[in-house]
Amino acid sequence: MLTRRIALAFAAALVFASVASAKGRDWFVRAGSDGDGSMEKPYGDPWQALEKCEAGDAIHVAEGRYLGKLGVGEWTIPFDGVQFLGGYSKDWKERDRSTASA
Repeated sequence: MLTRRIALAFAAALVFASVASAKGRDWFVRAGSDGDGSMEKPYGDPWQALEKCEAGDAIHVAEGRYLGKLGVGEWTIPFDGVQFLGGYSKDWKERDRSTASA
């Protein structure tokens, strides 16, 4: 009986972990910032978020000028399942979808 309960608890934990990880993390980027990628302390350029992201994550980019790593102005999304969402105001309260990329 105890073995069955342990097996059920383990199965439930696996299901919960897969559902929780499917959501992914949100990363934030705002030109001129120097933070940890959170909304309160965003990264200063998308390449910083792209180096940390995983499948299922979303990268939110505020309006501004971004030059890329080493000033090349080019970014590569490292794998499928990453959302790159632009067009946000600097305070994250508005999003202009007409200028937003993906």
